[in-house]
Amino acid sequence: MNSEKQEMHSLPYGPVYIYSLILLLLAFWYSSPQGIIWGMTRIFQSPSMLITDYLAVGGKGASFFNASLNTFITLMIIKYNKVKISGPFLAAIFTITGFSFFGINLFNSTSIFLGTYLFTRYKEKKFSDYIITGLFATCLAPLVSNTAFNLRIDHWTILTIIASQILGLVIGFIIPPLAEKFKDFHKGFNIYNVGFTGGILGMILVGFLRFLKFKVNSNYQLYEGPTGDMNVLYLILLGVMFIAGFTVEKFNLSEQVNLLKFSGRGQSDYIGKYGLGTTLINMASVGLIVFIYTILAGGKLNGAIIGGMLTVMGNGAFSKHPRNVLPVMTGVWVVLYLAGYNLSQTSSILTVFFSTTLAPIAGYYGMVVGFIAGIFHISLVNNIGYTHGGTNLYNNGFAGGFIAGCAIPLLETLKCRKRCSDDPEENLPPAPEAPVKKAEI
Repeated sequence: MNSEKQEMHSLPYGPVYIYSLILLLLAFWYSSPQGIIWGMTRIFQSPSMLITDYLAVGGKGASFFNASLNTFITLMIIKYNKVKISGPFLAAIFTITGFSFFGINLFNSTSIFLGTYLFTRYKEKKFSDYIITGLFATCLAPLVSNTAFNLRIDHWTILTIIASQILGLVIGFIIPPLAEKFKDFHKGFNIYNVGFTGGILGMILVGFLRFLKFKVNSNYQLYEGPTGDMNVLYLILLGVMFIAGFTVEKFNLSEQVNLLKFSGRGQSDYIGKYGLGTTLINMASVGLIVFIYTILAGGKLNGAIIGGMLTVMGNGAFSKHPRNVLPVMTGVWVVLYLAGYNLSQTSSILTVFFSTTLAPIAGYYGMVVGFIAGIFHISLVNNIGYTHGGTNLYNNGFAGGFIAGCAIPLLETLKCRKRCSDDPEENLPPAPEAPVKKAEI
């Protein structure tokens, strides 16, 4: 990598500020200040269970305002802690923006993030090392909203709201040590590690609530209005990223070729390893793949699908690329098609998107194995959501953890027939070191 490219080891704060500002301007383009206040009130009071489309709950203006607010606060936290925007942090920013359209808001996420901060204070650790874990721990934000607004008992509403915030603090406090240990189960082959951790924790907490006779049900509320404008906005974002990437790289795609050779296992800062331009091109590439799939499947860009596309795009900054996402997506699509599922349904499209949590399997073991992993993934993800009742926004990360955890020992046993350790896990090379300590999703 040349010296000029090495200097592009992080994304400047400026473009992300502009990105957040554009989201804010779109909010006021779509709605009046009064409409945004009304919509944000509805969003804050929504149980936000999977899948709750904020476009349907509060309208486009409030949804974009929510996304802008969450993105801006995330950026301010990163900057205040003097952390450079590396690949993992860029992925976190896009994920927070995406899920701000269907599940995350300040009411249900702030206490979780503060819980992670309290964990670092208790353990006397640097908060900057756990910012990403805290951000992704908000995958359980619906559990906070559900406790506040779905468990309402007459005049005890204030008590349930207080209880929900205490629960959020507890979740944020215990997820970091759990995520650190649970990653050993799938050996870095499941990208959404905190999603796997959140699924297990959500399963336990929801089971307890059900034992106490409280009602916990997933939701399915989607925007049904016109979304042609969303297509245009998303394509503009892709175009800007492609142009910026090619400009920085001076139309030299040699590093893009090298990036496609990376398995995606563990964590790698694509910006630091391959350069900012190459990373932007890769992000736009995977973003284009999921957009084309949505159009071919007959889907429409509601809040949930927009959030899914932004999340996959963001993960193009440190784990995903076209070569390792396509086999898994294809495996999921084939099963959905042969089983007669409605391919245009939002839940089907999101499953195809987020099945890419298993992209490292395709990158490491090959496309055929990745395809098979996709087949098994769809068989599990459709049945595992009940266990956490829709309180874990990263349901595919939960399912993907089990698929990877079961598949890797078997794959290593088959791969190493002779001259290998009796323990299949010892045959794996170490996962790439994370560019940011304990920054796991």
